[in-house]
Amino acid sequence: MSRASLSPGCVTSCSARGLMLHIDPRRATQEFESTVQKEQADAAFVSLRQNHLLSVRLLQVGKAEVAEKHARIVLSGACSALNARHPLVLASQRSMVTSLARQGKANEGVALADTLVSRSREILGAKHPATVDALYELASLHVAAKEFDKAEPLLHEIDATYAEYFEPMQHPWSLLSSVLLSQVLAARGKLERAVPLMRKNLALSRELRGETSSETLVCMSNYSKMLAEQGKHAEASELLVEYVDACLKVDGCVTERCHNAALRLADSLEVQERYLEASRYLARHLGASHPRTQHVVRMAAAQRIGRKPLERAAAGSQQAVTAKVRMTS
Repeated sequence: MSRASLSPGCVTSCSARGLMLHIDPRRATQEFESTVQKEQADAAFVSLRQNHLLSVRLLQVGKAEVAEKHARIVLSGACSALNARHPLVLASQRSMVTSLARQGKANEGVALADTLVSRSREILGAKHPATVDALYELASLHVAAKEFDKAEPLLHEIDATYAEYFEPMQHPWSLLSSVLLSQVLAARGKLERAVPLMRKNLALSRELRGETSSETLVCMSNYSKMLAEQGKHAEASELLVEYVDACLKVDGCVTERCHNAALRLADSLEVQERYLEASRYLARHLGASHPRTQHVVRMAAAQRIGRKPLERAAAGSQQAVTAKVRMTS
């Protein structure tokens, strides 16, 4: 039936009913509130997601403390507004755990990381990359808390997963987890396993990352310490020379790690009675007038005249005793 065939009263009645439906206060209020709630929920989600992306970016540039603040904002909002199984909740928990691990806040981070690992295993599966990453963060926090016995099985699980799905060191964190495992093994006194693993990590890092990569420098530092502790000072000093040169190349100046490595190198050279070489590093990093530098310079001078310093000191003491006996006689 066309509009023209309707009576005026009918048209008026239909229009009135449509108008009343359109402006019904209760329905209009419900629709308005529903629209506002949806817009607010969408805006809140967008805000949470932006804060999460910002925390991830801050972690990438090494600003863990600031990243923690944004991760807390996301975590508090996501947990109240979203389901516990929502991807953003898991992602915000991981950002929080990572920021705490980077700052060494083990006490606070372990509980959250343990929860994150459990949820990741349940929701994503034990072999999922996000679950493996959460395992690494939990292991790192246990290491920071000196809980090496709890960290070791987690790192073994990570290594097994990487070996199953990736080529050696193909995953970005596979080398880091292997390095951390070697440190944990050394801390637990399992040197027969720690030393070969450190040697392997260094060789692979040099091949895949380069001589001056951060991973290679960490491997060189750890392995040189282990060699020195085992009394292999010749190998340790050779590696430390490379490490100091690499640090200078990367940092462009004498930084704290370079300074500390140079002092460790001097220690190793002194044990080998290579006093002249040790004095050069000490003079460069402590100064020529430093008491330790002057002591090593004297030892080098004694060595140059043809006697070992200890033999010369013993001979000097014997001469003093002989002279004293002659005077008293």
